[in-house]
Amino acid sequence: MIEKLMVLYLPALDQRRIDQKHTPYLRGLSENYPCTTINSIPEVDLIPTFMTGLYPHEHKMWQVRLKLDDSFNRSSALDYLPDIITTTSQCFIHMFTGYFNLASVPYWRRRRFEIFKTRYFKRELKSHLKINGFDTFFNIVGESNCNYVFEAELNKLDHLPPRLFLKDLRFEFAETHGLDTLEHWFLDNEEKMIDSYNKVDKFVKFLHSECEKRGITLMIFSDHGQELVKNSVDIIQKIDELGIKNNEITYYVEASKARFWFHSESAREKMLNYLAGNPAGVLLSRQDMHKFNVKFEDDSYGEYYFVLNPGTIFFPNDFYQLFGNLYLGLTNKQMRSRLHSPIYRGYHGYMPHNESEKGTFMLLDDNYKTDKKEIEIIDVAPTIINLLGYEQPVSLKGSSAFHL
Repeated sequence: MIEKLMVLYLPALDQRRIDQKHTPYLRGLSENYPCTTINSIPEVDLIPTFMTGLYPHEHKMWQVRLKLDDSFNRSSALDYLPDIITTTSQCFIHMFTGYFNLASVPYWRRRRFEIFKTRYFKRELKSHLKINGFDTFFNIVGESNCNYVFEAELNKLDHLPPRLFLKDLRFEFAETHGLDTLEHWFLDNEEKMIDSYNKVDKFVKFLHSECEKRGITLMIFSDHGQELVKNSVDIIQKIDELGIKNNEITYYVEASKARFWFHSESAREKMLNYLAGNPAGVLLSRQDMHKFNVKFEDDSYGEYYFVLNPGTIFFPNDFYQLFGNLYLGLTNKQMRSRLHSPIYRGYHGYMPHNESEKGTFMLLDDNYKTDKKEIEIIDVAPTIINLLGYEQPVSLKGSSAFHL
């Protein structure tokens, strides 16, 4: 059992970029301490899955769900406004009030959905104790025994340590999304990527040293990498070209995956024929998704999915809005390249067998070892719980990655 554990969560820390030249400290850690690869699911928002130890069909946090009633058949006056007007209004209101989740989704589609996303959770411990009513590893360890800190910018990693080591706590979790954001917008800039990974490497060295001084075991955790974007597909324009009307289809378009619900056989036939013959990705039914541990029993979370091949994204998608893109590019240096082109430079959320979807999990304690070359994303929560000596809830199907 570990007395004190600190997790450094580094989404987008790509295994393929951990090498002796640019990340010598991380490379040394991976060779001298127990380290394994995390196998993921076809999804971008992985926080609910690794924090609860449950798959999406169990915790139900799967971005959007089609409302069970037929409200989309009842027209609203706002449906007839141009999309740019409704999305601009939603983004403007959200900027000042935080009211709109998925503000870039046009009103006529957005009102059809129940929205389940962690993206707009407050970055604080209380927001992460339970997700959609399910205990996370924070709640199992106990709020009084935990600390959670977040930093959005890579250049401000030095802001994390002053918020850590403050109390005699059993479990601390430090999250930074700076590397993830930079890879989204600068993965095509090799010089900037080398510099970014070098900063991460130096910070890990510093944090490891500070943990060792205090008798704290450090865990390094990344749930995915990113793939360089080379191509884009305009699926929204294609729906229009196929002559499919708004009342015949509902769709939700992320950068790497699109979901579809059909309200007419004509729309179903046209769309599925197009997708089945499209070499840019793979068409999956709800039942096909069961093979990847997404086992919803009905079509409410998606009737059909089209998952793109690595290096290709949907553009435009439901996270792009003209004025929102301009605002983010002007106000966030890590997204400055949005001003040159609004198309992502790097992305993830593809099929799990791709290298961009592999995460890294290492425990910096040589009293432990792992016999597994690869674990599942649901094994993260049981690992943390078991290392700290807490009883694993029977609802968790995963197992610990490390043992004495």
